[in-house]
Amino acid sequence: MSIQISENIIKGSIIYQLTQLFGDQYTYYGEEIPENFKRPSFHVSRISDVSTKGYTGNEYRFRDDQYRYEIKYFTDKKININEDINDKIDILKSGFDYLNIININNGKIDSKPNRINSIEVQTSEDVLMFDLIFPIRVVLPQSVDKVQANILNEYLKETYNKNKGGR
Repeated sequence: MSIQISENIIKGSIIYQLTQLFGDQYTYYGEEIPENFKRPSFHVSRISDVSTKGYTGNEYRFRDDQYRYEIKYFTDKKININEDINDKIDILKSGFDYLNIININNGKIDSKPNRINSIEVQTSEDVLMFDLIFPIRVVLPQSVDKVQANILNEYLKETYNKNKGGR
């Protein structure tokens, strides 16, 4: 099974996983947070995406991406705020061992789990900041014109042999 990977698919997959963990009693934001946003709510944003070029062969090339996404939780509690935030940390930690990358094709949901390498948790001014750090290896097919590649190889061999014989 081939899963498509894009920034929007990753963010959508995180939001989908949040809805599976917390249900519809929360509001989920994947874009900018509006001025008068609803509480309790979660906001998902990409912090970084570092791409490293991997192996390149005749038929495929690999790209290793290291992502960091942040889930912010805004509580609606006026008292017991830390207790509410700590409960969310526990649920998020157990619910994000893996990120299920979701693709929807013709109403069919395809999913592939991707391991979360690291989780970092902070709170500031009664806002939980829950960071997910994870790798994704992308395999991209190469479109190599084998006829042109063979002609080039033959040309290089002939040129090399002519130069070698001319010495």
